[in-house]
Amino acid sequence: MRPENWPEALDDYIDAARSLPFTWGQNDCVSFACGWNQLMTGRDVYAEFRGQYHSDNEAMRLMLKHDVHGMEDAGRFLFGEPRMGNTHIQRGDIAYAQGALGICTGAHGAFLNEEGLTFIRLADFELGWSV
Repeated sequence: MRPENWPEALDDYIDAARSLPFTWGQNDCVSFACGWNQLMTGRDVYAEFRGQYHSDNEAMRLMLKHDVHGMEDAGRFLFGEPRMGNTHIQRGDIAYAQGALGICTGAHGAFLNEEGLTFIRLADFELGWSV
């Protein structure tokens, strides 16, 4: 169950991400989504991965050690089975779109990539996980 102030916490979390540089293994799309999940649930599903990779190639090798093949599969590994399709994803849920994990903000989702924080339309989400 999300804390009572979760809408404000979501806005603050996304605002804070705007000023942080992209860093593999510390501030990337996976750590961004997992950090939000931890803030809401108290569960740190990212603990064993934090700081363990420093490039895209190292991230892929680490995922393969866990039999994880791609970001969609990483979402399943970290958050369990997703909800069906984009019509059920709600504000504050974890989203998967365009090969990345992010956070639904309502009509869009916030996704962290090497260019910084970007936003993708909800209609373009492929999968999502309830937080």
